[in-house]
Amino acid sequence: WGVIGMEALDEETYPCTAEAATDVQVCTIRRDDFLEVMGGSSSTSWKFITMLNRQLRRSMSQVRNLGLMDATERVASFLSSMTEVSQSVDEEIPLPLTRGDIGQVLGLTVETVSRVLTRLKKEGIVDVPSVGRHFRVLDWQRLAVLGGDARAPARDCA
Repeated sequence: WGVIGMEALDEETYPCTAEAATDVQVCTIRRDDFLEVMGGSSSTSWKFITMLNRQLRRSMSQVRNLGLMDATERVASFLSSMTEVSQSVDEEIPLPLTRGDIGQVLGLTVETVSRVLTRLKKEGIVDVPSVGRHFRVLDWQRLAVLGGDARAPARDCA
């Protein structure tokens, strides 16, 4: 889960909008109430800082992906991020975004996203139906390596 709106803690209004791609549960907290809770409970504050740190790492990874990765690596990284809960080849993993939406997130055209998904499918890394909003990972190791997962063994770049 994530938090939005923290950028406006020092302001009265949040400067952005958000659109959910999947079903979500939303909890709103008034700014003054939030600041009071943070000031009164060090354990709650620490948990919140830890959660914000995870979000910061994800954001830094996204910036890295956009700046340094090629199209295949970006799509593989995106698919890997969708698999955080699953590790089963048999499990269908929801893909809540269209190819166009994925392209917008990754800075790619819809055609490029489609070509990369087709290539990953031909190489036996994922199974992505031409219709439907799900996919299966067939080769977890190769997907992780392509997506630049730090937990995967380093690639030979020579």
